[in-house]
Formats: sequence, structure tokens, C-alpha cells
Amino acid sequence: PVGLEWRRLLPSSLPTNSPIPVAWDSQRGVGVAWTTNCGPSPQKGTWEFRNNSWQSIANVGQPLGCDPGYLAFDLDRNVVVQVGGAGSSGTPYEYNGTAWTPGGAILPSNRDGHRMVGVPGHGVLLTFGRRFSGNALTSDTYSYDGSNWTLHNPAIRPPSRRDRLHVGHRGREPL
Repeated sequence: PVGLEWRRLLPSSLPTNSPIPVAWDSQRGVGVAWTTNCGPSPQKGTWEFRNNSWQSIANVGQPLGCDPGYLAFDLDRNVVVQVGGAGSSGTPYEYNGTAWTPGGAILPSNRDGHRMVGVPGHGVLLTFGRRFSGNALTSDTYSYDGSNWTLHNPAIRPPSRRDRLHVGHRGREPL
């Protein structure tokens, strides 16, 4: 599109040196991050990016686990969903801009190194790939509707992988 350009922002930084997932809450127009550090001094916290600045959000609760897992914005329910990560039970947590609350069913197989993306108009998030048992990888795909996880076994799917990014939507489908 005409006028579309990249612009470097120099925001205040998050209190972590680790890469963390960020979900864009398009309903409220903010980036949402959940940080954690399982070292001797954990720095768990919820952060929102607005007006070129990261702001710590206090008293909103937090997901359990030592690793941030992955975040995605559910475009139909208007919540950020976090699931997975080392030390997680597989319980999804949902953030509505006010508080984190446990979501629906536990993900049947906890994951680390997976990615999630919202699928607008379908009322689901998709999660793909994971690492388990050391560095073994899978290519399983689950959808989450806010209550239940459903395993999908398409005839054609990408090879096993982890830490690959779903980059958005073309029309109404994830790329």
C-alpha cells in the first residue's frame, strides 16, 4: 500500500534479555507481552506497548510456568491467549486487558517452541510444532476455540519444526 513504511522505534525496554513473544491486541491497540525468568530472581510480569513505550501492568495475575510459551490474539473473542512453555501445565491463560484467567481445556501435549496464530472468522487459534523430550520435534497442529483443543491431521503439512513464526493473514487465513 502507498504510504506503508517501516519506522524504527526506540521504546523503553522490557526487563529481560531473553526473546519473548508479543501479541498485538487489535481491539485495544496495544502490544501485550508476558515476561518470566526462572532464575534466582524471577521477573514475571505483564507489559503493554503503547505510545512508543512499554508499561508494566500491575495486579493482573499471571500465567504459571517458567517459560513464556507463546501468545496470540484471539480476534473473535478479543483476548490474548498464552499457552505452553517449559514448566507449564498446558493450561491456556487469557488476558482481556484487565486480568489473566485460566482458559478452557489443557492442551493435550504441552509444548515449547511452538507458535500460535488467530484465524479470524473461524473462532479459533492454531498452534503448530513443538519440542519435547530433549530436542525431538513434532509437526502436530491443534486448534483452540476458547474451550477445547482439537487435533488436526491434514494430509499435507509442513515438516516438524519449532520456533517458526506465523506471519499473519492473507484474506482470512493464516500464512
